[in-house]
Amino acid sequence: MTAFLMSNYRGYDKIIHMKTLVLATNNQHKVREYNEMLQPIGYEVKTLKELGIKIDPEENGTTYAENAYIKCKATRELVDLPVISDDSGIEIKAYGTFPGIFSSRFIDEQCEGSYEKGFVKINEMLEGKEDRRAEYHCAICLLEERDGEPHVFEGICEGVLLHEPHGTGGFGYDPLFHCTETDQDFGTCTEDEKNAVSHRKKALLGLLKYLNNK
Repeated sequence: MTAFLMSNYRGYDKIIHMKTLVLATNNQHKVREYNEMLQPIGYEVKTLKELGIKIDPEENGTTYAENAYIKCKATRELVDLPVISDDSGIEIKAYGTFPGIFSSRFIDEQCEGSYEKGFVKINEMLEGKEDRRAEYHCAICLLEERDGEPHVFEGICEGVLLHEPHGTGGFGYDPLFHCTETDQDFGTCTEDEKNAVSHRKKALLGLLKYLNNK
């Protein structure tokens, strides 16, 4: 456990003794977002790469929460620290929960791994439909003990799908997503602007509240 001085935190200087959480990902976008939220309350995040862990468990759950737990459980078996993991996807409301938990697989298997081709395919599917609503979903799982009960925190970001991609910012489906909560295209807004209202941020707020009350 490490410690650092945080100046003017809640109006005064204090020493924060950092607790460590393992984040079951090597996605640097996620790492930054988690650290920005968790460091002020005394948690630091370690990635799989930093710990020399290479795992790729089969995500065969039927919900975001189940898939997050699968990754969390597989990692927790290998470390002596609490683990957090998340799973996310986009849902096109005209097609129920599609592609949902298969958001990445849809691009890989039906669009030759190309999001640009995916955007074309999606707009072909939506041709003639008035309902272009879409939602980003995220579930974060925290597993403190290897055989303990998982804690799950979920978030949703609402929007509509554009008729053509705007910008190249973000990643994944972002260039096709217009956030109705802030009236911004995720492909053109800054990373900080997106993170302020993202599905992961909302799920993170639930995790933050839980950890802050421990």
